[in-house]
Amino acid sequence: MKSCFTLMLAAAAAVVAAPALASGGGMPYDRFVNRDQPDLAPARYQAGQLGVVQPHFQRVYLYAAWRAIALGTGGLKAAPNPPGAILRATGAAYSGWDDYDQSKTVYQGWKEAAATALKQAPRAAPDTYSYRDCPREGYIFATQTLRQLAQRADATPARLQAWIDAQNTVFAFCGDDPRQSTRPFVALPPLPVPADLPASDGAWAQLRGYQVAAAYFYKGDYADSTARFAAIGATPNHPMRAWGAYLALRSSTRAAAATMKFNSPDMTERADALAAQAQRILADAALAPLHEATRAAVRAMQARITPQARFEQISTALDQPRNDPYQRDYLGDWRVLANERINMFRPESWAAPAQRHEFIDWILTLNACDFPPNEGCAKQRAHALEKWDALAASDTSAARTWLVAAIMLADTLPASLELAALRVKPDAPEYATVRYHLARNYRTAGQADKARAIDDAMLALPADSIAMRNLFLQERFAVATSNADAARFLMRKPLRTMDADTGETAPAREQATPASDGRRWINAGLTVADLLQLARDSALDQPVRDAIAAMTWLRADLLGQHDVALRAAALLEPDPAFREATRAYRSAKSADERRHIVLLAALRLRITTALDDYEPHLTAPFAAAAPVDTAASNWCRAPVAERFGDAGSDPEKPPPAPATATDAAQRAREQALLDALPTATGFIGRHVLQHAAAQPNDPELPWLLYVVVQSTRGGCLDADAHNLSKQAFTLLHKRFPDNEWARKTPYFY
Repeated sequence: MKSCFTLMLAAAAAVVAAPALASGGGMPYDRFVNRDQPDLAPARYQAGQLGVVQPHFQRVYLYAAWRAIALGTGGLKAAPNPPGAILRATGAAYSGWDDYDQSKTVYQGWKEAAATALKQAPRAAPDTYSYRDCPREGYIFATQTLRQLAQRADATPARLQAWIDAQNTVFAFCGDDPRQSTRPFVALPPLPVPADLPASDGAWAQLRGYQVAAAYFYKGDYADSTARFAAIGATPNHPMRAWGAYLALRSSTRAAAATMKFNSPDMTERADALAAQAQRILADAALAPLHEATRAAVRAMQARITPQARFEQISTALDQPRNDPYQRDYLGDWRVLANERINMFRPESWAAPAQRHEFIDWILTLNACDFPPNEGCAKQRAHALEKWDALAASDTSAARTWLVAAIMLADTLPASLELAALRVKPDAPEYATVRYHLARNYRTAGQADKARAIDDAMLALPADSIAMRNLFLQERFAVATSNADAARFLMRKPLRTMDADTGETAPAREQATPASDGRRWINAGLTVADLLQLARDSALDQPVRDAIAAMTWLRADLLGQHDVALRAAALLEPDPAFREATRAYRSAKSADERRHIVLLAALRLRITTALDDYEPHLTAPFAAAAPVDTAASNWCRAPVAERFGDAGSDPEKPPPAPATATDAAQRAREQALLDALPTATGFIGRHVLQHAAAQPNDPELPWLLYVVVQSTRGGCLDADAHNLSKQAFTLLHKRFPDNEWARKTPYFY
């Protein structure tokens, strides 16, 4: 008897698994908090270490949270889960999509095995496929089988060539037709199924019969493939007998699914017949290595052809948190069926399941308030509170789960809900989630002292989850009492890179940086004097301090605040990228000279008046741009609120930035002056034309005129950009006709 693994490969060689079904939709990307799945390792999460649960977690993760909260820490220890169970339930542990490089290696291994068997030099034929339709396991099994065949005493070159040709035909029926490599997207004449060999060819004829059955299966002739696989399973001493009955079952299942019509009722009688067919395999001890695969095939069959009955059966089992949700892959099957049957944009699809099953009600109540909340959120918020109110006097699992749902969705905090939330113990799986939403509700209710106390206590704990820490940093930042206090909570670490196959996390690849709430605060919430103070704050990483100092230098000069600009330049002087420019700025004799120096530095080093999303200078040192690539694109002409988006649609869901400016009226005046400026293209362009009149012999003038023209090609422009482009072009070619920058400027815009 061959190993179970080999049997599985054989099954995969003949039958492609049903495709995984996506849940649809998706969350806007937040690089600081996973909104659709936890950033914790699966083993820790399924054991009850939940972090801060998000309402739009994938349903499998919300179920695990519901179960953990319902059971509590003690209950989870009494009912532990198998390692990796939750990952298998999500489908990530056996994704249907192959890694391209791995698939290419496996495919090339098959080609090399064929060449070796035929005693030919291996050829690395160009592979034009971006992916292979046939499963990798099919190629692996074919490669193993061919190597075994080549060792047979009766293996002749003709027999090996015939087996390889037939196997390639099977792969072509599966979807990997080599003819498509030269004629992609062209309808090709159908391939003939490999012919049977005479029975006198013995094992070679039997092996050909297996290939013929597989070809009929992939061709969609399920009656033929079922009969042939069944005959293989019933033939003593057949080399493929071990999995003949199993593949006959898979073929019968595919036939049943193929005859179903869209929205057809359950096919109960057909399902019962297939279950009986599977039972015969399970009753055969000789087929024990295929028993688990057979059970999985039955479950897949039930989900495909009797979905309503299977959905109810699984949901009833999952409604009891003490049951093992991973037994017979209940939760994984439920995920697929729920994705098919429950559409959050069609309430009629989930009203009945939510009424019948407590965990479905809980999950969908949270899903209704995803980001952005859909129309059912207010109704579900009230529903969560009503459910909890009815259970508040008890200490049941349902009371705990609905307390969490109620406070997660709450926009106000009733006294009874607040008191119950405060009683949640630190060892409870829901503790971090409840504390986060307590702090959030205290903040929105104007009880900043209470919010700060919770945030500070949670931030003092070990940082098991980057997302959880970022959420509490966000909340604490929002209730900061001063610029210095805010700086302590400004920096966020981007999430670790997660391996989609294992769910484990790798060390962060990006440095800590301000998130969107911090950038809004820096850009629109502070005076240049506040910014100067922030640039000196040792709580911030040096790249961030330099970026703020450079921004302050440019802003202060544009606002005519000479003293602040000089102090900002002094902060930058130790940086070699700034040293020459800042020294020149500090020794300049006039405001015009200083303005020219700071604008030149802004062009070369790409200094901005406000920090954009993914501002490179927040994590990387300043470096001069190549002269040919320099453009006056340092700022646009629009209010800061428009330039940096609406906080209400921000995927990071930031609270309002703290009002910590030392002089709010001065901040408003400065912001109004900055917002009234032309675009950087217009402002710097006009400055260059004025500079050309005042300093006609400046050796950098040709390059500056080139920059002005190139900057008017697109992007943020003023209404007179065309005239500005023409003036700079004309002056460049008139005064410097033989200069290299004139040759690089053949057009104006």
